[in-house]
Amino acid sequence: MTLWRARPAVAADMAPLVLLWHDAWHDAHRAITPPALVALRTPALFAERLKDIYDRLRVAGPEGAPLGLCIIKGDHLDQLFVAGHARGTGVATALLRDGEHRLRAAGVTAAQLDCAALNHRAAHFYAREGWTRLGSATVPAPDVDPPLRIDVILFGKRLIGAGLPQGQP
Repeated sequence: MTLWRARPAVAADMAPLVLLWHDAWHDAHRAITPPALVALRTPALFAERLKDIYDRLRVAGPEGAPLGLCIIKGDHLDQLFVAGHARGTGVATALLRDGEHRLRAAGVTAAQLDCAALNHRAAHFYAREGWTRLGSATVPAPDVDPPLRIDVILFGKRLIGAGLPQGQP
């Protein structure tokens, strides 16, 4: 298995990231999300969401052909998506660990993430990686007006020592 490393996105990654994020979102959410929300999740929307977030975005894979993305926001691991053909290769784990490291480096000690309530594959992955299920909630979907509400599982993880891997003083 290849050991993937997260890296900053470059300009050549942006167009492929739009398609990756669109396709991975639809693969994970199409069957479990209200049809009105699915219809709004177009490539143009994902392109708009990628604007001006270079400081919060990291990717894994070759330049110009990324295999996954991770976006942090505040104390949240905000988005984590991997191309279908790259699932099971360690890309998601590399991006998750990098996201946790970036949150720690920003001084976050209690990280959070929301996972679509019926996205069992993702929920299992987060639990396996040490995230604790805190409960569930109904939250507004981002970038939707008028708001649509979606059911999510709330996960949390204690991040020990700002900027240090867990378990180190």
